Amino acid sequence: MKKKLIICALLFYFTTTSLVFAGGGWVSKKKHGYFKMEQRAIINANTFYNESGEVVSITGSSIYFSNFYGEYGITNNIDIIATIPFFVRSIQNSIKHLNSRSFTEGDELNYVGDLLVGAKYGILQKGSVVLSGSMFFGIPTGKVNGGKTEVLQTGDGEFNFMPRLDVGISLYPLPAYINVGTAVNLRTKGFSNEFHASFEFGWTVKEKLLLSGKVWLLKSFFDGAGPSAQNGIFSNNIEYLAIGPQVTYFINKNWGVSASIDGAAYGKNILAELTYGLGCFYRM
Repeated sequence: MKKKLIICALLFYFTTTSLVFAGGGWVSKKKHGYFKMEQRAIINANTFYNESGEVVSITGSSIYFSNFYGEYGITNNIDIIATIPFFVRSIQNSIKHLNSRSFTEGDELNYVGDLLVGAKYGILQKGSVVLSGSMFFGIPTGKVNGGKTEVLQTGDGEFNFMPRLDVGISLYPLPAYINVGTAVNLRTKGFSNEFHASFEFGWTVKEKLLLSGKVWLLKSFFDGAGPSAQNGIFSNNIEYLAIGPQVTYFINKNWGVSASIDGAAYGKNILAELTYGLGCFYRM
């Protein structure tokens, strides 16, 4: 059950960050869009925030997400959005027991993750301030109870939907912006509902380099009828405060690459490890 809890926490962490890394308060405009391929990974994680927020040691685990993210304007005020984790690799390390001289074999699972789709509507633009509303739907296309041990997962097995508001502020004439977002994640199958909030600041250097930093908060309402995360079922009642810098380089007006490092500064029922990301994107 401990293994199952760890993998569920990893999956939830990746799902949440994919939302935060979206286009914020700005919409793409008709027939314009943003498309990104990204590899995200937590490698050999061996520390974990328990239900009391304390960091404890765990058996090493790794997870790799190959994601496609797309945001496309079907009108000047409406974008359609999708995050597709088309390949997820989850690994549980082998264990050597020195006292008994025994060996516990590791496990792995390779599958697709849970699909996230949605739409964003540009509510208003007044001067340098934009406001948008989004609705995201989580579809359980990933696998539950996978691997030889049947405890590894690439999805949580539940549908969820998340209404979200974003405010974007251009700091022109400074080459900088701010985005603030808030959302409520409404979950099914006994999962607790959640409150999300995020803050992002970005600064462009010589038109080619964007330096940005993000902070995001997740709080559980602890209102689910299902078992708590302590039981290792469906990664319920996760909480964290996460931070992370990202560097984006624009090769030309259409193409660019990005690199990021982020992790939870505080958490409950989630890994106390860094997440690494590398991506390539196209703007049209």
